[in-house]
Amino acid sequence: MNASISNFYSVTPNEKIISTIDNDLNMIDNVLPGSQSKLLSFAMKSQVKLAVSAYSVLYILAVIPLVGPVSVYYLRKFIRALVQSSKVEEAADKDQMYHLKESIEG
Repeated sequence: MNASISNFYSVTPNEKIISTIDNDLNMIDNVLPGSQSKLLSFAMKSQVKLAVSAYSVLYILAVIPLVGPVSVYYLRKFIRALVQSSKVEEAADKDQMYHLKESIEG
């Protein structure tokens, strides 16, 4: 036990470098698993957002050309039905008026 306390704590430059690298690697080993899960989560979320935006654009490009002709078709059908129903109402009104006229004249 003749060794002095100052020699116990003495460190060579190579040992300082190795100790620093060892501390850095330990810090990376502690931080990296959390970073990998965050990176994986970010990558998956960004891929989903990209896919949704791409498919929504394709969906819109596929649907818009169909909306015009389909709406025109159903608008024409509605107008025809409206005209026919007005003709039926007019005919019914004429029959009712004729029946009312005959009832009054008796």
